[in-house]
Amino acid sequence: MPAIRLETDIATAKSSGRSVDALDILIARVAAGERPALTAIYHLMAGKMLALLLDVTPDRAAAEGVITATFVAIWRRAEDFQTFPGTASDWLFSILRDEAVTALGSLDALLPAHPRLRH
Repeated sequence: MPAIRLETDIATAKSSGRSVDALDILIARVAAGERPALTAIYHLMAGKMLALLLDVTPDRAAAEGVITATFVAIWRRAEDFQTFPGTASDWLFSILRDEAVTALGSLDALLPAHPRLRH
């Protein structure tokens, strides 16, 4: 598996005129089957995701289960990011929202208006 070279990949993407950040590159690498890229996304985002979920539910075990399900879904759905109209962060949080709704029930009932979990 090739090493993750984000600086080089970002520079290459920007030279083609596209707006791109590290998450964009990492998601593309996950779509190509690179597990280290998924690990990198986990290290960048899991803490933020967990903090948000702990605002929704006091059940840490349930929140951690949602994080696990989210990263499984990211692995399985990474190719879908190419057609997502928003940012990489928006895409990741939309998956988190879907997994939270599946695991915890309606977020509308749990937290009336958390901005990161709204569509």
